[in-house]
Amino acid sequence: MNEHKDPTLTGSIRYRLLFTMLLIGVIVAFVITLIAVQTTHEQSRLASQMGIHALQSQAETYLSQITQRNANENDLILEHVRLSAQQLANYAAAIYNNPQTFSIPENWRFAEHMSQGAEGQYLNGENDLTSVFIPAIKAIDVTVMRDVELGAYLEFPMRSLDESTESITAIY
Repeated sequence: MNEHKDPTLTGSIRYRLLFTMLLIGVIVAFVITLIAVQTTHEQSRLASQMGIHALQSQAETYLSQITQRNANENDLILEHVRLSAQQLANYAAAIYNNPQTFSIPENWRFAEHMSQGAEGQYLNGENDLTSVFIPAIKAIDVTVMRDVELGAYLEFPMRSLDESTESITAIY
C-alpha cells in the first residue's frame, strides 16, 4: 500500500486553497485600488470645481469693485463738467441778457474774424477756440454782428475750462 501521495500542485488541497486565497487577495487588492483611484479622481474633480467657483467669485467681486470705482469717478467728472457748464451758461446769460453792460472787445471784430463761405454762410477761423457759424439764410445786421462779437467774452472762460479739465475735449 502506497501511503505516500504525490505532492503536486494540482493534487494537494493545501495548494488549491493557497492559490484560491492568493487569487481572492489579488482581486480584492485590485478592487480596492480601483475604488481608491475612482475616489481620488472624483475628489480631484470636486476640488477643481471648487477652485473654479472660488476664482469666478473672486473675479466677479473684483470686477464689481472696479466697475463701482469707475462709476464713482465718472460721477465726479460729470458733476464737475455739469457745474462748469452751469457756470459758463450763467456767464453767457449775463453777457447776452445785458449787452449794453459789455463793450465790444477791441481784439475781436466781426469783419476781422468772420469770413463768408462758398454757399453764403459766415464762419470764423480754425484758430479760434470757439466756432461761429451763421447760415446763409440769416441776414447779417448790427444785432447779429454785436451778438457774435459779444461771444468773444466766452473765449476766456471756455479756454480756462478747456485747459483745466482733461476730461473735456470739446465745448458746444
